[in-house]
Amino acid sequence: MGIYSETVINMEGGTNKGIWVTAAVLLFLGAVLLAGCESRDKAKSGQEERLTAKEIEQKAPTPSTKTTPARKIALVMKTLTNPFFVEMEKGARKAEQELGVELIVKTGASETSVEQQISIIAEMTTQKVDAIVIAPADSAKLVPVLQKAQDAGIALVNIDNRIFSDMAKKAGLINVFFISVDNVKGAYLSAKYVSDKIKKSTRAAIIEGIRGAKNAEDRKQGAIKAFKENPNITVVAMETANWKIDEGNAVAAKIFKNDPDTGVIFCANDMTTSLHTGHVSLLNVPLHPRSISCQGHHWLASFIGRL
Repeated sequence: MGIYSETVINMEGGTNKGIWVTAAVLLFLGAVLLAGCESRDKAKSGQEERLTAKEIEQKAPTPSTKTTPARKIALVMKTLTNPFFVEMEKGARKAEQELGVELIVKTGASETSVEQQISIIAEMTTQKVDAIVIAPADSAKLVPVLQKAQDAGIALVNIDNRIFSDMAKKAGLINVFFISVDNVKGAYLSAKYVSDKIKKSTRAAIIEGIRGAKNAEDRKQGAIKAFKENPNITVVAMETANWKIDEGNAVAAKIFKNDPDTGVIFCANDMTTSLHTGHVSLLNVPLHPRSISCQGHHWLASFIGRL
């Protein structure tokens, strides 16, 4: 069994989330060409390497002018029903053109299509792609099939939602690159933005992402931390909407039915921030007894105008 190792890349700020996948592709190519060198040394020592976005570009190899078969990279995302992943594919397509690789994009039908993702990874393993860039719908359930892919000699890049480190280590995964933002910090700053405006007793709710997903748990914890810092805020409800608009509407309706005095809602992503206008009022308006402040996480351009 190998020693588990990750390379963590912190992507600070920015609204073009597609750059994550661009960086992932660059990292993969670097990993393939530098196989057995720097990353392997890190794996042996059990160390975790942290890189900046600039260092990612510096590590990326210059495309060769030699005529060689294009490396095949599979980008496996959760779904294309979320604009977040549409932007992600744009970044990957840009890298595909710049680096001369062959990109295969696969997604599940929805954010919760875990079994479909498992089947896709198995399919890509059979097709013997050079690498799989995976945004897992679940942080635990995809570990076994990812291990099979790595055993077949396929390089792995984990983006967006982190697979559980303890499970990956137990399975024997090594040299897994991880690219994402600090979800705890991002959610904390987002929730703190609205929390700092609250000067009187206010009841709050948190609409979570998929339970069992590391990024969803991180964002929940970040929001809880921000709300706890304001003694005027009491968190009265925490419900999952699985990153979906329709479930977000249903959860919001349930929250307001159970507690009509709820004054602030933190949503774990923009899909659940786009709640029905009958349930929330505009963000950034002065708080008063009948207004509700709704705070999201991604701030995709396509959703800002809906608030």
